[in-house]
Amino acid sequence: MRSKKFLLFAVVAAFTIATLPVAAQNPTQLTGVYAATGSASCLISMPASPSTPPFYPNLTPTPGATVYAESLDLHALYTFKADGTGIVEGSEIALTYPPGYANASRSQFSGSFTYTVGKNGVLTLDFGTLTGIFGAGPFTGLTYTVAPYPAASGRIGQNGTLVLASAAPIVETLQFTIPLNPPLVIVVPRICHRTRVLVPVD
Repeated sequence: MRSKKFLLFAVVAAFTIATLPVAAQNPTQLTGVYAATGSASCLISMPASPSTPPFYPNLTPTPGATVYAESLDLHALYTFKADGTGIVEGSEIALTYPPGYANASRSQFSGSFTYTVGKNGVLTLDFGTLTGIFGAGPFTGLTYTVAPYPAASGRIGQNGTLVLASAAPIVETLQFTIPLNPPLVIVVPRICHRTRVLVPVD
């Protein structure tokens, strides 16, 4: 009887471990695809002259800059690999408010990242350059880059859900080129904060 109870316990334990989210089985490693949704707000500072920085080191706009705001929301797929790397692909809608060039746009984007999971359960994602293409709005068809794309940090839930937010405020640059003669390079310096909720889908 005792051996049967032990066998039953072993089977139940093995099934429980096999069906746990990856993060619960191995707290330093993630694998699989996660669906994500989130939002962002950005403070944009267009400097008064090309020789003037957009922001002071204390992250305030420099004198004479045109300062305005932008809001974004997105949905995306994050693919985590066991070697600590991953890719993200998604789309976002952006609203830019006056006194800047007021407009709405939609774009597709992709990028790569590396991730670490600390012993305290803190998850950190570090990104490379993000690239994208505008699919709607005044810049439809133009490609763009965002660099440096800021790191994100957060926690892993016991159900495998990941909750992330910007790790620190940094100055990033969105850049694209309008094909005129000569080409017009648009450089948008901004400071953004982002939130993300990621849910495992496989």
